[in-house]
Amino acid sequence: MKVVDIAVVDGHPLMIEAVSALVGRTAGVKIVDTGANANDVICVASRSRPRVLITDVDLPGNIFSAIKIVTLMSPETKVLIFTAASGVAPAVRALNAGAMGYVLKLNATADLLSAIAAVDQGQTYITKAFSAQAAFSLKNETLRRRAAEAVTLNMRDEQIIRLLVRDQSNEEISDALRICKTDVEHHVARLTQKMHARNRLEALISACHLEKTANRVKAPTIN
Repeated sequence: MKVVDIAVVDGHPLMIEAVSALVGRTAGVKIVDTGANANDVICVASRSRPRVLITDVDLPGNIFSAIKIVTLMSPETKVLIFTAASGVAPAVRALNAGAMGYVLKLNATADLLSAIAAVDQGQTYITKAFSAQAAFSLKNETLRRRAAEAVTLNMRDEQIIRLLVRDQSNEEISDALRICKTDVEHHVARLTQKMHARNRLEALISACHLEKTANRVKAPTIN
């Protein structure tokens, strides 16, 4: 069995202990290093080369610069944000800096383990309720310009967009369209490229804008 090396950088020792205990009870993952601030994010990534580095946006130092440095210096290390910061701005800044996941601490156990598995596979993971909030709240001029650019969409693209704007997971899209999950991942990746997006959240925001301006589907509701 492949073992996923995990590093945890958090300003609260008790949180590091809690995450370490959770990971310690999970087969196939292990803690290899820890730290307490933004500089430690860089040091830990350089020293231990973990597959997944779990950290918080609320740390001493410039965490967003640290994330950028890690993604350039150690591209095999996937940064996963685990935080109490539920605002849209830090989430978008972290994702744009290169983080692959954003999980709220109030959704601790199952969500964090799912996020670790997802980002280890190179997938973006955002706490589901929060991802919808972020996507529909964000007003980013650059993304609006990108979405307004001419984008040629085929029928499958439009089907994927209809489900993306409803905040469907890859597995849910797979079930709805009766195609395999790897095909969904391929289509989402291609859509992300078409929309000049840097991650799934940006693609979702662009998809929402396309859906609204083209009036292709009904506006999604958020429960």
